[in-house]
Amino acid sequence: MRFRMTTLNLEQDHKRWDARRELVQVEIGRLKPDIMAFNEVCIPRQSARGLLKFFEILQTNELLSGERQEAWVRTHPLTQQRIQYIRDHVAQARCSNTPDPPASVELLRRIKAKLHAFLDDPSRTLAAYPESDRSPLARYVRAIAYYRIPKLDRALPEIDGLIRDFPNDPYYRELKGQMLFENGKIRDAIRPYEDAVKLAPSAALLRMSLSQVYIESGDPTLNKRAIAYLNDASRVEGREAQIWRFLAVAYGRDNQMGMAALSLAEEALANGKKKDAMQQSNRAKQMLTKNTPSYFRADDIHREAEQLDN
Repeated sequence: MRFRMTTLNLEQDHKRWDARRELVQVEIGRLKPDIMAFNEVCIPRQSARGLLKFFEILQTNELLSGERQEAWVRTHPLTQQRIQYIRDHVAQARCSNTPDPPASVELLRRIKAKLHAFLDDPSRTLAAYPESDRSPLARYVRAIAYYRIPKLDRALPEIDGLIRDFPNDPYYRELKGQMLFENGKIRDAIRPYEDAVKLAPSAALLRMSLSQVYIESGDPTLNKRAIAYLNDASRVEGREAQIWRFLAVAYGRDNQMGMAALSLAEEALANGKKKDAMQQSNRAKQMLTKNTPSYFRADDIHREAEQLDN
């Protein structure tokens, strides 16, 4: 993953920084998701019109009555100020009419087709993408449909053909690993997932999937490798509760019970479960060596959990 730097002009009234610090921190925290979104489209000089359209869709849902609202609207409310901020940017930015890059358009097509292939009835997918359609996208979604039926004898040839034609695409290999793993072929799933991670070493979710296969293999050596990969992934996707669940299992199988409890505490904190986070952090402190980073982290989790509402 590439990171871009965003700088904010805080020169005005800089002599009163101490008095303004808390307000600025709160405002930056509130706007951080919007700043990051603008950063992603503005630095490469792409239009933010899509971002504005997305926010307007979210606003439409926000206007619905309570019972008809999606749950996330109540926990992540928009404000008119945020939407107006984007409108002003689109009206003034020189890149607002810049066409979307063809590669981005194609990637979005693939994402949408993949979602439909996983969510729609397989028969509907196969009807929409018949065997006569030999485009990469059609072969990809057919592979997903056959795997879901499940017809692994039809799914694997489709995905193997894509891997052969596009050897540098990690996500075809990921899908093959997923097919094999979920059909009980755990050992066979290792190689495709390992190849996917080699092709996209910074993709934390690929490391997470490979780690799950390592854990389920029952091999102690691979289990230790899973612990290393999951710790790497946690530094990028630290709020992803499933990472901590996998780590708890891996540490437990490695007889590191203090770290297993710490991982369960992290999982509970990520899920907003106050009682479980406090209980598991206390349990971890009883087993971890004092004055170590893991012990201090257990202490931090306990304090963070105390601030939760439930």
